[in-house]
Amino acid sequence: MKPYLTANQVSFHRHSEAVFQPIDLELYPATICVVTGANGSGKTTLLRTLAGVLRASEGELTRDASIAFIGHRAGVKDDLSCIENLVFMQRFYPKQANRHPLTPHQALKQAGLGPYIRRLAGHLSAGQRRRLALAKLLVAPADVWLLDEPYTSLDTHACQWVDELLDGHLSDQGAAIVTAHQRQPSLARTLHRLEVVAGARAA
Repeated sequence: MKPYLTANQVSFHRHSEAVFQPIDLELYPATICVVTGANGSGKTTLLRTLAGVLRASEGELTRDASIAFIGHRAGVKDDLSCIENLVFMQRFYPKQANRHPLTPHQALKQAGLGPYIRRLAGHLSAGQRRRLALAKLLVAPADVWLLDEPYTSLDTHACQWVDELLDGHLSDQGAAIVTAHQRQPSLARTLHRLEVVAGARAA
């Protein structure tokens, strides 16, 4: 089985310093990797590098799958309503032949945002904004989910919903990399782990 994503001694430098020590990673279908590390160790930078938002300074990075990245910030447009955010997302990203998207209405209902369909995203609570961001995964599904602290600002019920999303995605041969500082995914499957260590000044 071919991995969706492979990193070989990948690192990222900022101002001639390695943000995190080089990492090796192979992410296969139906697998999840939980990224841990101390505050400031470079977990978010790693995810942004794997997603292609940042270009790796060292090493070799291969992506052989569609990738969706949800950062620590919600990444929604405050001046658009909930439904408009998801309609934009679905139109912006091409449909994957092997993935089956929900309609924006279905995704909002699943995210518990059905009553807020016309509410501007800028008027949502932090937890609602997080759920709206995660609902983007349902209208524009990808093979690999890169999720930076997906449980932030969520109550217990919403955290369980995220676990259900992940479990369904993995059952459908998807894969995920999740950063976690406090709460971690609670799934009835193996959680592969990768510890990120802050880098030293580059030579």
